[in-house]
Amino acid sequence: MKHVCIRVGTLFAVMLAPSLFCGLMAAERQAKEPLEKNPENIKTVRVLAEQGNASAQCFLGNAYFEGKGVPQNYVEAVKWWDKASKQGYAHAQSMLANAYHKGIGVPKDYGKSIKIYRSLAEAGDAHGQAMLSDAYTDGKGLPLDFVEAYKWIILAIATTGDETKIKFRDAILLKLTPEQIAEGQKRAAEFKPKKSQPANT
Repeated sequence: MKHVCIRVGTLFAVMLAPSLFCGLMAAERQAKEPLEKNPENIKTVRVLAEQGNASAQCFLGNAYFEGKGVPQNYVEAVKWWDKASKQGYAHAQSMLANAYHKGIGVPKDYGKSIKIYRSLAEAGDAHGQAMLSDAYTDGKGLPLDFVEAYKWIILAIATTGDETKIKFRDAILLKLTPEQIAEGQKRAAEFKPKKSQPANT
């Protein structure tokens, strides 16, 4: 079924997550109006979330993160992202990984964030690929490995065609020998996406 995209606001912009907005299914269109214009819509979202609807859970997490329709509460945001993540909802998994990576609503835990980013990256998710590349570049949660960083950033660029990631790729290229560049390209060419798994944190 096609998703109806609903923007809560700009989310985790500083975390390289430019398009991680959750949508609600067509059956949930009554909640489509922006929360600022009709706060009653959050009640509909909450009912759906409590019934186990993953997209509504993710949307509610975003609402708590932004303070739209509900008081801002990072702990509640993480709670709802976690519920949606456990159902394999990729947007919620990205948001949850970002929260662990930055220590927002939960203690900072690179191990947990990397586990989720890797699962997303291996399933072909560009945000997960870019964040995994970043972790290999700065050594936060992973050992420094510029060949792996290069592999994941070129996959992220290929997945979305997002030219904003090119500057990150170019910065990594400066640290590589021609042999390492060839190896990174070889690893990227051999990449085969795996089925996404629920995030168990």
